[in-house]
Amino acid sequence: MKRASNESPDELVDRLQEEGRLDELETELQRYDPEKLDPQQKESFYRYWGIAAFQRCDRPTAYERFKEGSNACPESAEIRFSLGQEHEHRR
Repeated sequence: MKRASNESPDELVDRLQEEGRLDELETELQRYDPEKLDPQQKESFYRYWGIAAFQRCDRPTAYERFKEGSNACPESAEIRFSLGQEHEHRR
């Protein structure tokens, strides 16, 4: 994954939402290398990366992405919450 610009994941989401193009979020996020992001941007990346899979109803991928995000950002309450929701869904 390579980041095409200096746009943070949060700025990307804001821009796509303003342009009515949130359906392109997953594709656009693939341009990022989460290891090159600062801690806050990395957390946002993994949160949106999991949400993108969840929104297209791919719960197994959402689970894996939130799990990866939880490992990369263990202090993130938002990612842990999302991972917990996916755990509950899996029973």
